[in-house]
Order: sequence, then C-alpha cells, then structure tokens
Amino acid sequence: MTLGSSGWGNFLKIQQDGNAVVYKSDGTTGLWASGTFWSGGAYLKLQDDGNLVIYKADGGEGVGGAIWSTNTFV
Repeated sequence: MTLGSSGWGNFLKIQQDGNAVVYKSDGTTGLWASGTFWSGGAYLKLQDDGNLVIYKADGGEGVGGAIWSTNTFV
C-alpha cells in the first residue's frame, strides 16, 4: 500500500465515523484513507495472520463483519 508520502511520525487513526486515515506527523493532512466513513464505531485489528482488518461495530469478527482489509494474510 503506497501512502503517497514518507516520513517519520506519520500515524494511522480510525476516526469515530469508521474511516481509517493515515496522517502526516503534524496531524494536518490525510495521506490515505480506507473510505469506510459510513460505519461509525468500527474498529481496526491486526490479525495473527498479518491481515489488517476494519470490522463493523455491530458485525464483530464473524462472517460479514469485515468492511475493509489489506488482504495481506499469510
């Protein structure tokens, strides 16, 4: 996944609306977003298999609960 900018201190935040956003270290500019802003309360989990997944707040980690993932599982 290319974030469009490199630099120490950039960070990932999952917002209240469920959108995961990578910000510059100063917090001013979003460099990348998951586009999952329609799912308030969603949460981010790095699974044991290396896949980074955003789950619906009410869907949990079962079938149909994932709304976005990196598909980087091994």
